[in-house]
Amino acid sequence: MAPIKSFEMVTTNLKRTKAELRDVNSGTSAYEVDLSFTTTDMRSAKPGRHGIVLQTPSSSTNSNQQVLGTCDFSFSSTTTPIHLGFGDPVSSPESVTWEDMHIREIVKQSGFELSIDLGGDIGRKVFQWKRTAEVESKSALSQKMDWLHLKMVEVESGAVVARFVHNFMFGSKRGTFEFEQFEGGGDWDRVAVLSGLAVLEYMRKSQGWSW
Repeated sequence: MAPIKSFEMVTTNLKRTKAELRDVNSGTSAYEVDLSFTTTDMRSAKPGRHGIVLQTPSSSTNSNQQVLGTCDFSFSSTTTPIHLGFGDPVSSPESVTWEDMHIREIVKQSGFELSIDLGGDIGRKVFQWKRTAEVESKSALSQKMDWLHLKMVEVESGAVVARFVHNFMFGSKRGTFEFEQFEGGGDWDRVAVLSGLAVLEYMRKSQGWSW
């Protein structure tokens, strides 16, 4: 089944510390992302400096960007969770919702588990981002060798609700986030994108990838 929505992740500077998520159908920027080389938990030590900052896109007519969320991770301990902040911890710290994502399969670096309240009648759901070889658009070799293809599973039903299809070749195109039909509420895109970016960057940086 074809995804209902897709965002291609493209780095936009030479240091590859900035990226855009572009709607595959329209080509327009849906989100902008800052990717820090920092690999320590900066949530309380230095507010405003984070491993990942997810923002609304800037434009020639509107330079005011809104921070939609942040991510902080540390490699000092494999039991330290990834901290996701939904909101702007600098301008509106009181309105930020913090959620922890835990690594359930430490040796395999897979099974990143997020329990989050999606609000309304949906309530709290548990999701896991996992490695996957089930990528129809990639060759058999890519499916076997590329360990950055990911899927997001809703634990209770076992349904795959999102994927990240990695682009293994060196270049600005890092991969594509694909969304399946899922009733996750009005904030679902942000939840899936921010948690997926967190897993992707954690796995990349833990292996020493800086590009």
